[in-house]
Amino acid sequence: MDIKKLSPEFYAENEHLLEVLDKNRHTNEWEQHKQRGYGLAIISINNLRFGIPIRTTIHRANKHCFKTIGESGLDYTKAVLLEKDTYISNQTFKVKTEEFTKIKEHEHFIQQRFEKYVNAYIAAHQKNDTRVIKREFRFSTLVNYHAQLGL
Repeated sequence: MDIKKLSPEFYAENEHLLEVLDKNRHTNEWEQHKQRGYGLAIISINNLRFGIPIRTTIHRANKHCFKTIGESGLDYTKAVLLEKDTYISNQTFKVKTEEFTKIKEHEHFIQQRFEKYVNAYIAAHQKNDTRVIKREFRFSTLVNYHAQLGL
């Protein structure tokens, strides 16, 4: 599992995304000061490549994540689809050694949990279970990728 950053091309070509980490919910525009190139754990499931952001503060109620150290961790709810190789920057993302080690040691677990998260999202939409969708996936970035997920 590689730790990378998003490239400027990702931001330029994905202005249409409805729910994503660096967008203002009210204006639906990228927040320039937040395009900090946060770290992403690159993961593939169902022939799709996602980048799961490393966040320094994950809300306590967020159960769709992998905690690393303190309040930091990988936030499955804010994963982005990386359809082009050019969306992934070649710049290295520096993460604390302890955090990097924990991610690497739990790579298989992270893979399984993220796949379970995506499959639960797909199942809820296929069943049109609005109660589960609102409760579990209200702020999920997967809303941006229905075509790619076969929904």
